[in-house]
Amino acid sequence: MPEETSGPEPADQPRRLRRLAEDGTYVDYSPAEYGVRKDSGGGFIAPITSVLGLAFLTLLATIGVVVAVVATVYMVVTDQANVIAASWWVYLVVAFVAWAAWSSFLTELRAARLRARRGLPRPVE
Repeated sequence: MPEETSGPEPADQPRRLRRLAEDGTYVDYSPAEYGVRKDSGGGFIAPITSVLGLAFLTLLATIGVVVAVVATVYMVVTDQANVIAASWWVYLVVAFVAWAAWSSFLTELRAARLRARRGLPRPVE
């Protein structure tokens, strides 16, 4: 009886992702080399996945955090704490967006550096 070849990968074999690269070829990337998700996920708007694009979004998110902190200090100084109590959820949203932006940026930055060291093209899907 023949052995099955479509079974699970051995535990010592690292997982690879076969994706289309910028140059039109298919390349096997490790998860660390792939970085952030490159496809649109079925949405109408293509996501920003380049290091520079993610750096820009991270800058905007960080500016949002600074604005929230300055607004909070202003409200405390002018004795408007009731506004802070009524809009606590805004701080959660700002914190989550900043965390997601920084996380995606650092993941893609590490992946871009790893791909550059190994001479791999950038994945586009």
